[in-house]
Amino acid sequence: MLRSPSVSDGSGNNIEYGISLPKDLKTRCIGSNFRRLYGGQKSVIQIMDDDFSTDLIIHGRRKSGRTIGWILGLAKWMHGNKADDELKALIIIKTINDRKTIANILKYYLQGTDHSIYVSEDEKPVGNIFYTLRGKSIWFINELDLKKLSKDCEHELPNNLTKIKFIIIDSYETFQGLQYDLVSVNTYLENYLTLMRRRNYKYILILVCRLLVKYCHEYAYDYMKSNYKPIEVTPLTDTITYSLRRCEFFTQPFNGFPSF
Repeated sequence: MLRSPSVSDGSGNNIEYGISLPKDLKTRCIGSNFRRLYGGQKSVIQIMDDDFSTDLIIHGRRKSGRTIGWILGLAKWMHGNKADDELKALIIIKTINDRKTIANILKYYLQGTDHSIYVSEDEKPVGNIFYTLRGKSIWFINELDLKKLSKDCEHELPNNLTKIKFIIIDSYETFQGLQYDLVSVNTYLENYLTLMRRRNYKYILILVCRLLVKYCHEYAYDYMKSNYKPIEVTPLTDTITYSLRRCEFFTQPFNGFPSF
């Protein structure tokens, strides 16, 4: 039986999570051989593996596999790049339970690497970013941390935030639309992204949501279409049952990523 992954809870302690994850997450997992990749997921993985800057929006209907698409893309990139004590990914997810669940899945796919994950709590922001996140590759960040990050990046970038490769904002079924996403990107991350662009640092900004037209106000939809490369994630076929897409990785070792 695969040992339950553990991640830091923000207090220096590791929390052990069991293998009982929500059923819809289990059915969206791809499995060790990447069989039955959903439409669009392969494109997401390939884009995340490229060495250029882009703003990407991943959208699709419920249970289309949006979240697991970027999880696979991030994990694949991490397997190809060794940890160097610098943060590589900021992942913004609204609730602590969702952050823990997704960190749990990502931890599985990082088996065989020396990358580690830090998960922020809801109650308070990270104290000293440099010391708290030293040696961490991935930071599941909360809204209080975003506000602190914005203030810290008014004039200069903290040293351990200059190597960020991925900034991912995932609505993850908890709330609808892009209002929270737009606020996060345009307000909390504005100072940080401005400094990143000014220094020509390469990074990939990813927004993840459901159907754009249904949940966006008109101005937000136009903004997204003009500023982000859209990738719609849809199942390969509606006739495939979820039982056929169920993966069993919770009870077996991760076998690595295939070549595309």
